[in-house]
Amino acid sequence: MKTFFKGIAGVGSFLNILTKTFAASGDALRPEDRPSIAVSSQFRTAVVGFTNYFLGFLGLIAVSMIIYAGILLVTAQGDDQQIGKGKKILLWAAVGLVLIMLSFAIVRMIFGAGESVV
Repeated sequence: MKTFFKGIAGVGSFLNILTKTFAASGDALRPEDRPSIAVSSQFRTAVVGFTNYFLGFLGLIAVSMIIYAGILLVTAQGDDQQIGKGKKILLWAAVGLVLIMLSFAIVRMIFGAGESVV
């Protein structure tokens, strides 16, 4: 479990360095590479809206699985099989929640790169 949290901390540090690097470099898109404003804003709005709803739904499922795993662990009464099942569900639900948050951040970063189009 320690290595899991060390891995999460490493990924967080990497993303922190990555975002600071891109923020320092300024605009990532050249003006001639940018799509037109009308298509860009409609597409961006649709994709970000869909992503928000979809990832919100997945987040709800992940939190529900964490609650279910907690109930399994509390009601295990010393049953090693049920404790193992609860721990496994808790681990994978937490991994899923982290992936959901990372995918939300990545989509926001990608579609936020062209927001300064004028």
